[in-house]
Amino acid sequence: MIDEEIKELYDELGSIKAVSKRIRCSWNRIVKSLSTSGVIINQTHALIIEYHGKGLTPFQIANQMEISVKTVQAYLPRVRPVYGENLSKNALKIKRWRGKHCK
Repeated sequence: MIDEEIKELYDELGSIKAVSKRIRCSWNRIVKSLSTSGVIINQTHALIIEYHGKGLTPFQIANQMEISVKTVQAYLPRVRPVYGENLSKNALKIKRWRGKHCK
């Protein structure tokens, strides 16, 4: 499921938990998708994005807000494409190479 579809479902259902149940994905994947689409879901998320925009690392943000680094990482926008979807240039190159050489 791509980010736009998750955003549309979130707009329709209004809840991360409801989206998670509907598409059978983890809370983390839903939040990461929404963040990547520019959706801010709560005050914690807004603060994390603000601090990240100021150049703080996830570790610094976690210390500043007294939350776990994993929570901070969950709220930050995605840097790499979703595994198995929207393959990066390198992933496509590897896939083509394996198609020719690994039969």
